[in-house]
Amino acid sequence: MGLFTYGLLRLIHLLQSFVILVASFWKRVARQAPLALTARRRRIPQHLAILFTIDSYIEPEAEEDRLLETIGNVVGWCHSLGIQAVSFYERDGAY
Repeated sequence: MGLFTYGLLRLIHLLQSFVILVASFWKRVARQAPLALTARRRRIPQHLAILFTIDSYIEPEAEEDRLLETIGNVVGWCHSLGIQAVSFYERDGAY
């Protein structure tokens, strides 16, 4: 490879590195504070995953009733918001 080609490639690499450095710095400086939970969102997620934790002092029958009621509420909310998929997880994998 000729000396001119080597110098040209080196210059292109340095320019590319500089552009990437400036772009990453600009993104870091221009970052906005997170929106409040009640703020309107520009984008709605397509998939929502929910992890349930169970209190050990609740009776199993009452626990199941609460979980089913909560799942019904969440599915209704997601449907009204336009979220297409919801996944529910529980520590023991029972639901």
